[in-house]
Parts: sequence; structure tokens; C-alpha cells
Amino acid sequence: MKLKKIMLLTLVLTLIFSASVLAQDESFEFADYEEDLEKYGIPNIQQVEELKNEALSLYEDGNYEEAEEALENWGDTANRLANIISQGLDPFYSASRSERDDLSPSNIRALAGYEDQANNLKKQRNEAYYKRAESLRQIGHEEEAFALYQEVLGILSVDEWDLWIDAANSLYEMVGVEPID
Repeated sequence: MKLKKIMLLTLVLTLIFSASVLAQDESFEFADYEEDLEKYGIPNIQQVEELKNEALSLYEDGNYEEAEEALENWGDTANRLANIISQGLDPFYSASRSERDDLSPSNIRALAGYEDQANNLKKQRNEAYYKRAESLRQIGHEEEAFALYQEVLGILSVDEWDLWIDAANSLYEMVGVEPID
């Protein structure tokens, strides 16, 4: 039974990252990483949490102009950190199935925690981008908000039901379609 759970976890982890591994460019361009480091620095969990608190405070206070920028910063930083954590798992996802099967169950379990952490950061990104779209709409930037709702709907996972429905209904409201109940 334990072996079945481990094999199922391996399969799930493999499927989740297969698409991202296939989509990556095979060439290594240090300049791309260097440019991001110069522009953004090295993100960390504490920084994401501080940006989140600041952005949510501005948003909840109705200060939408300042919140819009803070939400973008929080979302982008959470996304960069999620991508960095996912990069730490690249050797697993670029390995052949037989190489992955050779890993011990405890090693696979250890990797799953990092996968969860990256996914939680992506959920923060999604929340930040949705609330940024809402802020843009509040300050009269309808076209930008419309495009951002579409982007949010393209990156949400199915388990983010409330955010999914909120984003879809905001988009539907803008085009005169009945909301989802």
C-alpha cells in the first residue's frame, strides 16, 4: 500500500512538472538570470510575506492606486520565488522515468514539500494578480483590468474555486454575461 502511494505521488509530481520542463528553452543564458538579479534581487519568503502584508493593507483600505503597484510587486515576487523553488526540482523532472524510480521514497517525499511550497506561492501570485485587476478596475483602467482577468483565468488551478469564480464573474460582468452562481 505504501509503495502504491509513493508511486502515485511520483506520477503526480511528474505530470505537474512535465509541461514546465518541456516548455523551457534548452540553452542556458546567464545574461537572463543576471538581468533579473540586477532588476529584482534575490527573492525570499520573508520578502514575499512583507510585500503581501503591504499590498493587502492598501487594497483592504481602498487605496487602489497604491495597491495596484504593491499587488503587482507581491505577485511578481511570489512568482519569481515559486520559479526558483521549482528550479531546485528540475533534476528530478528532467530525469528519465527509470532514474526517478531509482530514488528512495524518502527522497521523493522530501521533494513533494518543495512542490507544495512553490504551488502555494503561485496561489499567492494568482490572488495578487486578481486583486490587482480589481484595483485597476476601481481606478478606471478597464482595458488593463480586462486583460489581467483573462491572464488570471489562464493561470489559476482548478482548486482555486473562489478566485476562479470571482475572476470569471468580473470578466463576465464587463462583457454583459450572467455571472456564475
